[in-house]
Amino acid sequence: MEQVTLWTRGRRKLGKDPHFGPWVSEIGSIRVPHSTDEPFVYLARAIIYQQLAGAAARTIHGRFVEALKREVTPAKTLRVRESTLRKAGLSTAKAAAVRDLADKVKSGEVVVHDLE
Repeated sequence: MEQVTLWTRGRRKLGKDPHFGPWVSEIGSIRVPHSTDEPFVYLARAIIYQQLAGAAARTIHGRFVEALKREVTPAKTLRVRESTLRKAGLSTAKAAAVRDLADKVKSGEVVVHDLE
């Protein structure tokens, strides 16, 4: 995944500060992954990860993505049977929550395109 550098002007300015300058020099630029995925992908992931340990959450999320054939969209989420989501490891409540989110995003009731 592509990495982008954040806040380059702020880094330059703080780098000149006598107190922050040494930290800025030591830490360097702030680079974060940049993705072109739609916000729905991350919201669905957040629902799946809730109240689960890291390894279990990653496994279930991976199965969810595979169940959707790597097309994590509201439309695809609604087309997949609930039993498929359950077989991927989602609880009944999480499957319902993800499908509810997908329904509301698809209908426009929940607007996510500007969450970037």
